[in-house]
Amino acid sequence: MIVVAIDGPSGAGKSSTAKAVAQRAGWSYLDTGALYRALTWLALRENLESATEILAALKRHPLRFVANPVNPEIFVGDICVNTEIRSEEVTNAVSKFSAIPELRAELLNVQRKFIASADRGIVVEGRDIGTVVVPDAALKIYLQADISVRAERRSAEIDALAS
Repeated sequence: MIVVAIDGPSGAGKSSTAKAVAQRAGWSYLDTGALYRALTWLALRENLESATEILAALKRHPLRFVANPVNPEIFVGDICVNTEIRSEEVTNAVSKFSAIPELRAELLNVQRKFIASADRGIVVEGRDIGTVVVPDAALKIYLQADISVRAERRSAEIDALAS
């Protein structure tokens, strides 16, 4: 199985590029940032702060990612949270939870299991993909974009969510 790792800063085009490559190749797609956002959504929803509490909540409500690049979906337990994880509240809190080592370790395990279970090639996008998550990926891509382009892309995403 081939793994393509796409990394880069926010707004550089990781998601759109990864989805397009996966769709064209007929492969699976994984947005690791969506996993961190889903974990954050769960912590906020249940008003949890500690790693122990959040890890227990994840056992009760496991994360599930539907790897279809045309229509990827992220679930917390049985709840599809595609829209909720893009909220301003989650966006403002995700870095706080993603900095907790125990949560990073848990999501690293989730990501690696998901990648290992892919029945064909998989395109994985997010931060630290080629260095931490799949350092042995067959192809590693680091996308960059001018800061003004990144800001424009991020603004368009926020506008799309608001409408």
